[in-house]
Amino acid sequence: MKKLIVSFFVLTLLASSSFGLDFAPTLLKIAAPSAVQYDFDNSSLEIPITITGTPASVIFVVFTKDQAEKIGTVENGFNNWHYVNKIDTCIYASQAVLMDVGDNIIQWDGKDADGNMVPAGEYTYYIWGFDSVSPKKKVSQHVSYSWNERGHIRAKDENGMTLARPIIFTNTLQTTGELVEVDRLNYKWIIGSDPEDSKLVETTSVKAINYGTSIAFDPKDFTMFFDQSNYNQQISWVRKWQWVPNGASILQTNWGEDGKIPIEVSHIAGYGYGAGIVSDGDQTLFTCDVDIYSVSINNNLIYIDVDTGSIMRETDLNYIWLYDWNDQWANEGPCDFSYVDGRLYMSCFFSYIYSCADPTREDGDIMLWVNGNGDGQGDNFDDRQEAFPFNYRGQMDGNWFGANPSYDLGAVSFDLVAPDGTGLGFYAFAGESAGVKLGVNFLDSDTPYDGIYTDNSSSEEDKEGWFFIGHDTVKGVLTSSPVAVEEKAPAGFTVAQNTPNPFNPTTTINFSLVEDGNVTIDVFNVAGQKIDTIADGFMNAGNHSVTWDASAFSAGVYFYTVKSGDLSRTMKMTLLK
Repeated sequence: MKKLIVSFFVLTLLASSSFGLDFAPTLLKIAAPSAVQYDFDNSSLEIPITITGTPASVIFVVFTKDQAEKIGTVENGFNNWHYVNKIDTCIYASQAVLMDVGDNIIQWDGKDADGNMVPAGEYTYYIWGFDSVSPKKKVSQHVSYSWNERGHIRAKDENGMTLARPIIFTNTLQTTGELVEVDRLNYKWIIGSDPEDSKLVETTSVKAINYGTSIAFDPKDFTMFFDQSNYNQQISWVRKWQWVPNGASILQTNWGEDGKIPIEVSHIAGYGYGAGIVSDGDQTLFTCDVDIYSVSINNNLIYIDVDTGSIMRETDLNYIWLYDWNDQWANEGPCDFSYVDGRLYMSCFFSYIYSCADPTREDGDIMLWVNGNGDGQGDNFDDRQEAFPFNYRGQMDGNWFGANPSYDLGAVSFDLVAPDGTGLGFYAFAGESAGVKLGVNFLDSDTPYDGIYTDNSSSEEDKEGWFFIGHDTVKGVLTSSPVAVEEKAPAGFTVAQNTPNPFNPTTTINFSLVEDGNVTIDVFNVAGQKIDTIADGFMNAGNHSVTWDASAFSAGVYFYTVKSGDLSRTMKMTLLK
């Protein structure tokens, strides 16, 4: 999530329909100053940060700021395999440091990656962290997480509002080689549900010869979705469907050509594996005509109009993804898309190449950066002729850091790249083994469930389903100019878990305010209906406590939201009788 101010919890109303067994993760949150003054005088800079929720392995990264046009186009790294194109770039990245919950300090000597003192000026800094200590927490036992099922998480509704409970969508890859249409399933799982309850999985079926690429929803109508399936040796179809819960999806024949758009590809009949569909959240769908099961020179990014199903534009990606490997042309992707705030992240499990584009660029190269293993990222080899490990499914978080699962490199979980593609290293979740790793998904949308979503395939036990790891990233400015002093609040805007919890019939809610202002504390039932207001009035900055007497209410799960200005947080509580 993008934060140019101190990171606060901005959580929306959490609703739940089950009792006691719901998925309710402990969130990792990082708070840091929005601006830090530094004289760039060879002294040691200390940046105070606060970790809440879980411990975190933290990486500190410094970027240029507002220098994209001056930087222009640069090729660097091993064999010039790292390319940046008119974007701000990384000048320093720290090693990961494990920090405990509470107040911590990040130190920097003001030098860049080459050991040179950074000139005075303004720079962007990032703090990226993940929970490397706690075991993975199960999200869903009954929705499969696989390298080929391309699951994704929807966090917004049609109006762009954050969903109280984000939704996982995934499917199953089936490529038998037989040219026979059969039912293929898409799956829906509401995050926060009981992970063990198989009855909570919703499906819808489509007819397809083979299936497995990601689907995208109509940004204006989430009852409609788009898929891509390969049908024969030259054509794959992009299609529009109406989602029918636990039934057969309905093809929308008034879209495209009788409900579908033909995309020319080259692949083995009955097989095929492409990037699937991703939406920009507005008017455009993106797909690709590459098929990674074949040696092909097709590689175009295809822009499709959401409303009409017409192809609006095609952009050649061969200069990034097509190369001579072992004396033959190899086209290794992309086969995974991640679209975040105007950037399209691309990776492929058959390749060590990662790339990121601004698909709206009209004047030439749409690529913002390409990492073709120029810094040993993605794998540890220096020669494109050598074998490389699988990277499987990667995505970007809200600050454009990309993570890709790393397999065949021992007990590591993923490799991480900065917002300009700079490799930051390989990292491991707690208890990771050398087994297969299948994917990394980010939920980074100010929800009560923000974090990393991944598989647990490397475990000897409890392999199946989706799992959660805490994650957060914040962003600020380093400047040689004076900055306003940020007022010291008790601990920023914080809301503690009510005590006792569970309770009968009274419980106390403690919270801290950043500044004076009006405060409301409302109580909601599991249906999202407001059933009581505990407080509504002016309060001074500082620590406060209120008590809720629930004598008039029945036993069950409730939620309380403390709101102060633009800041709010929602917490869950349980009334027993």
